Amino acid sequence: MRAFLAIFRKELRRYLTDPRMLIALFLPGILILIIYPLMGTALQSLDISGSPEGETFSIAYMEDFSEDSEEPVLLTLFESALKEQGKGNSASYFPIPREDREEAMGKVAEGEYDLFLDYSPSFEDVLFDRSAVPSLALYYDGASEKATYAHALMLELVPLAYDGYLLNQDADGPIDGNLGKGDYQGNQILSFLFPLVTISLLMSSVCSLTPEAIAGEKERGTLAALLITPVPRGTIVWGKMAAAGTVSLVSGATSFLGTFLSLPFLMGGMSLSAELALPVLLIIFPALFLFLGLGFLLSTLARSVKEANSWIGPFLSLGILASVFGAFLDLSSLPFAFVPILNVATCMALVIRSEVFPWAYLAITVVVDLFATALLVFLTDRLFRSEKALFRR
Repeated sequence: MRAFLAIFRKELRRYLTDPRMLIALFLPGILILIIYPLMGTALQSLDISGSPEGETFSIAYMEDFSEDSEEPVLLTLFESALKEQGKGNSASYFPIPREDREEAMGKVAEGEYDLFLDYSPSFEDVLFDRSAVPSLALYYDGASEKATYAHALMLELVPLAYDGYLLNQDADGPIDGNLGKGDYQGNQILSFLFPLVTISLLMSSVCSLTPEAIAGEKERGTLAALLITPVPRGTIVWGKMAAAGTVSLVSGATSFLGTFLSLPFLMGGMSLSAELALPVLLIIFPALFLFLGLGFLLSTLARSVKEANSWIGPFLSLGILASVFGAFLDLSSLPFAFVPILNVATCMALVIRSEVFPWAYLAITVVVDLFATALLVFLTDRLFRSEKALFRR
């Protein structure tokens, strides 16, 4: 029993007095305590309807909705709601003859109208005398933040204005009021989930490759034998990185493909559009090399695989934090594109959700990440040439 307690105290002292061991033991729990609440806050604060300010909404409506009044009660409520919000938004209203219904829907798809209220004939009169069940359909461009906001607000007001009607339904069933080519609300959710999942997968693959690359050789004692061979040290570093880079490219492509194909199941049928696949890949591959370069640098500094993992792990959490920050902080200004890791998640989110493609942000992100990768590779090469750095005690 005395021997057992002696060993127990010795091992416990080793665990609790080694800073690296303490970091490896307790940092994951602390980071989870930080990351999960942030993710919850981000999901709750994710404004999927948009929040335009100082805009003028163009609202078209069927002019024969009632025989007695000049405009629908719903529009009066809409006007009052805009004033109460205090965002400086206003609205212009356009009555549409019934024979111009298809033309009005076309103007919604083209962005000339933000919203079209398609009332059935004499809607309010029929609603009042209960002679039939009138119908109302709301058409909008789902790819537009402005139109999506107007549509969401109008949907909230319809039950306050009317009772006993059919909303977005006809004889054939439910009506899809989105006449646009995209889905702003879906893109908002996708712009949060896609970078989070992708960065987690990329950094996880790097965490599985780089600790063994150099720190593992140190631990097994094979690195010293490799260094006495007549092969330049720079060649050893570049050979290791080239092999890891090749495997990482395949891993990154597989991760992207898996995420791309699984999104419809996660998002209820919605996925990343085909035209965005290439820009996203342009972000992913430089980011993968950046993570790989960072992993190799830390593996070179570490004395064992366990130590390398304890150093690389926090950077995995840092990447996840960067993905979460982009959900509830506005990081769209160009200076943020110069911040490695943070620019990866932000650029992906902007590519997915922006109505105007962020070419400048994308170009800066790719160049900065490639430059940072080159710098990390250079530092790793310098460290690899130093016996003191490689075999420090």
